[in-house]
Amino acid sequence: MLDFSLQINKIMKKSSFLIITLIFTLNIFGQNDQFPKGKTKGVYFCKPCNTQSDKPGKCFKCGKEMEVVSEKGTKEIIGLTQTKEEYHKALTTYHGKIKEHANAISTGSSKTKEEHAKHAEEAARNLEEAKKVFENLKNFITERDVTITKPHYEVIEKLHSVATYHITALNEELKKTNPDQTRINENAKKIYGIIEKAEKEHKFLEEKTKK
Repeated sequence: MLDFSLQINKIMKKSSFLIITLIFTLNIFGQNDQFPKGKTKGVYFCKPCNTQSDKPGKCFKCGKEMEVVSEKGTKEIIGLTQTKEEYHKALTTYHGKIKEHANAISTGSSKTKEEHAKHAEEAARNLEEAKKVFENLKNFITERDVTITKPHYEVIEKLHSVATYHITALNEELKKTNPDQTRINENAKKIYGIIEKAEKEHKFLEEKTKK
């Protein structure tokens, strides 16, 4: 009887150990599974808040359940025409063009009032395009990035606004019969400097949101 009891105890201990091991293993797999049953791996998007995540769940801004875009995150479905990387590249390009036109005026390579006006017009057009690209970049903010990106987004937005002010002032000056060349040059130099700062801030933003 004693031997039989010892055998039973050993079996019970082994069974308990196996059950505990099985529970622990299931918990580990459960924690690693970030996509609950019925959820698809891909990009999850909240259209009202323009936020996205690579995991299912609620929007960190409004609390509503985020919708899956697609398994591969098809960009056309969320109303975007380019990837995040392409938007970053486009913003750098537009910033470069604005600086190019502003520099042409401030350095004197643009000689006449008509030439100044063309450069000023192109600077204004490229700035508007830069703003559109910048707004599209905001669609790619994730919950993980929101804290580190917010200061950069705010600075770029303010710099774009200041650049708009100086481009408007430049165009207003050029509409005059006898425009002041000093004011023209000052505004062009300010536009160049402001956009240069905006691009530096943009590069910080791009670096910090790399995955």
